[in-house]
Amino acid sequence: DPANDAGGAELVFNKARDYAGLGGVVDGQDNDVIGDIQFTSYDDGTPSTQTYANIKATIADATSGQEAGKLSFYVAEYDGTSTTAGLVLDGDTDADGEIDVTIGAGAASMTTIAGDLDIDGDTVTSVGNLTLDTVGDLSLDPHTAKDIFFKENGTERFQFHLDSSPTMEVTGSLDLDCSGDIELNADNGTITLNDDAVTMAKFTT
Repeated sequence: DPANDAGGAELVFNKARDYAGLGGVVDGQDNDVIGDIQFTSYDDGTPSTQTYANIKATIADATSGQEAGKLSFYVAEYDGTSTTAGLVLDGDTDADGEIDVTIGAGAASMTTIAGDLDIDGDTVTSVGNLTLDTVGDLSLDPHTAKDIFFKENGTERFQFHLDSSPTMEVTGSLDLDCSGDIELNADNGTITLNDDAVTMAKFTT
């Protein structure tokens, strides 16, 4: 009906379990599918009907007072199947105001970000090796703390402290193994080798 407000039309999918066909609505259960929108067409063979994409809404947690939903986006993946969702929004996080998002189907999937990436959290986790591959410069810019740490299983091994007089601290031994030249350029200053507070050698240009 027409209304002078900012509201819009609604498309509602209502899933109701029917107890023994008697028409009485019973409790919803985890993993119940509430709705599934499918996009189908044909391939270039017989031709035969194929589902190329679908959007599925399910109950992630039906517990009263802790209700959580899941919305999954599927597309056909090479062989015509869509067994793994490429995008999942999951509200079953045991925390109010938190939604987990899964992007991609399998470790070989590629996620492309056209613009900048803004992370409000503080952890980036990788199950294997992490490679940063850039065609330009790689810049680490800590604004407030001014420290960059390199850790091994939570133990600090390497630290850069960035201010007007930058310092580098190493926990344990430091082995410089280079197949070419190693250049220390003090730019008309002094290169000092210390053992704790004791100066062991000094080079002045």
